[in-house]
Amino acid sequence: MSQRPNTATAATALALVIASVDGAQDSNGRQHSILCRLLALATMQPQVPKITPETDDLVATLEELNFSTSDQRWKANFNFAANAEKASELPDRHKNQPYTTEWTALWPRWYRAGKAASDAGLGQATNKEYPPIADPIQQQAAHAAISRLLMKATALQQEISKLKRASGDFGTAAITAELQTAAYGRPGATAPDAPHSIPSLHDWDTGCTKQSAGTSLAGDAMCLCNGDETNPKECGVSGNWVQWNSQKTAEALFAPVTESCPGGKPDKLSGALVEAALADFTAALTEKSTGTEKVVVLGTTNGNKCDGSAAKLCVDYSDNFKKGPGTGVDKIKWAKHLRNAAELAEKSNVDVNKAHTLAVLAQALKIEATGVYTAAVQKSLVTPSDVKQQANDSKAREQTQGIAGNQKQQNTCQEETDKDKCTEKNGCEFKDGECKTKVAETTGGTDAKNTNTTGSNSFVVKKAPLLLAVLLLV
Repeated sequence: MSQRPNTATAATALALVIASVDGAQDSNGRQHSILCRLLALATMQPQVPKITPETDDLVATLEELNFSTSDQRWKANFNFAANAEKASELPDRHKNQPYTTEWTALWPRWYRAGKAASDAGLGQATNKEYPPIADPIQQQAAHAAISRLLMKATALQQEISKLKRASGDFGTAAITAELQTAAYGRPGATAPDAPHSIPSLHDWDTGCTKQSAGTSLAGDAMCLCNGDETNPKECGVSGNWVQWNSQKTAEALFAPVTESCPGGKPDKLSGALVEAALADFTAALTEKSTGTEKVVVLGTTNGNKCDGSAAKLCVDYSDNFKKGPGTGVDKIKWAKHLRNAAELAEKSNVDVNKAHTLAVLAQALKIEATGVYTAAVQKSLVTPSDVKQQANDSKAREQTQGIAGNQKQQNTCQEETDKDKCTEKNGCEFKDGECKTKVAETTGGTDAKNTNTTGSNSFVVKKAPLLLAVLLLV
């Protein structure tokens, strides 16, 4: 007697088969998603932060205002004619001087400021924002005030430059290098290759060794999802996963990874994002014990090893979890580079915020300088009473300094009782049994030392443009 098939039993069996197939097809689905998330972090492309307002432009404007308000004798040092030979180089008349070395370095910058001021017509009737300052006293006061503001702005500019680092990018290149190394095994890489991302492309066994696990995220993802089977589906049916053989290129093995991973990336790299992804990665690891050692894998295995087959398609991280200091996830190379990148990125973000704050302060100085210039044009920067008071203060200061200087010299001489030591002291003479301050003798002629072109006072002549220069850009 023939028996009819039990449709209920068949349906149940079919359901079990389908469930079994689905489970095998997506057995590495969760692990694949976690590596995708980590790859999204590692393949970020940080952009060089732009600081606004641009401090270099603000300082350049202040330098130009400083030049335009400076003394005509200083301006006469510069030749802005289009055909002037070596105009941006220090003129010969300023060479072989005590200040030559310093001026040689600064001259191109001074020249640039003066040329820009000249080209823009600063201090000319044609310039509506910065017209001429008619009163010389107002111009001197404006120059002094703008010089001080320039000094402050230059200090801010230098601080911002330090924050930008020698690379000038707030460490963006260093962050990118760490991310590239995490993703592909070396800085500068934009795609996986052998031997940097993975030791070999010949077959799964030589490419996905226990010793090379963790070299790069791209390499680990290729090993997790492409196996020895003809049509591997352990990482899901949506990916066009390939059978690993000697004909496959790194591009062919990695293409299914990029195609199957979501395309979205975080807006900004942070330690919190990296640690959250690493926590998920750690939770997805499977740990077994062989009795002699601990086996730690990511992916499917029905035993204690990974071999690329459907039942053992996994990445073996056991070497990273051996007993000893610095083991575990901390030892995985791509994890270390991701953490390095996050640390650098957070430091960079702090420095960028500082730089923005300093740039706003520099902008305020530029606005203040414009206000100073406008007040000078309107003859309201200093009043006649201010000028008179400054003159009185200067005279009183000179008198006080002169008295104090004479008293100090007198005290120095009186301290000495030995005749020989007294005469050796500058400005002292032994007279009437005492060491006294030497009294200068006067003659009817002109002392060469007090002329403007010779002797000690010649330094005053040379020093004058140096002082102007210091006020210009220091």
